[in-house]
Order: sequence, then C-alpha cells, then structure tokens
Amino acid sequence: KKGGKQSKYYLSFEPEADDMEERVKELVGDQEDINTLYEMVREALGDTVHLKDELAAERDQRARSQQGLERLERQVNTMQALLRDAAALSTLVHQATPTPGTAES
Repeated sequence: KKGGKQSKYYLSFEPEADDMEERVKELVGDQEDINTLYEMVREALGDTVHLKDELAAERDQRARSQQGLERLERQVNTMQALLRDAAALSTLVHQATPTPGTAES
C-alpha cells in the first residue's frame, strides 16, 4: 500500500525441551516461513483426522451402549410382565384352594 501502514504478521513457536523461552519470528514469506506454515497445516490436518476418528469411535460406542440399554429395558419389561402374571396366577390358585380345616359342602 502506498502511504499506508502495512500489517505485520508473526509466528510464535513453543519452547523446545532445552529452551524455556517462547520464540517469535516475523512472517516475511521466505522459504523458512513457507516450510513452517506447511508443517503447521500438516499438523492441523493430522489433528483433525485424529479427532474425526475419535468422534466416530465414540459415536459407535454410544450407539452400541444405546442398543444394549434398549435390550435390557425390553428384558426388564418382560420380567415385570411375567411377575405380574405369576402374582395373578398365585392369587387365583390361593383363592381356589380350600384352606385346611374347612369342609366344603
């Protein structure tokens, strides 16, 4: 830009294991900058693919858990129905069975 202020961009590097200080470099478009940006894009792409895979695995696990929960719910409903039927049958049998000591005429 003529007469205008140009924006400057900087790259910030995390400290290395042996260096405790963060490094900052002005982005000027040289080969080092291009390589650095390329590596950053590759790393971001790798992270994205990894996260996508993790999300898919978690989604599959959740679906399997939901299916198992639905199966257990059906089993509980079946057991409740069987218990109700058994209780009703027990009541009918108890009512139809004479108690000892009473004579039917």
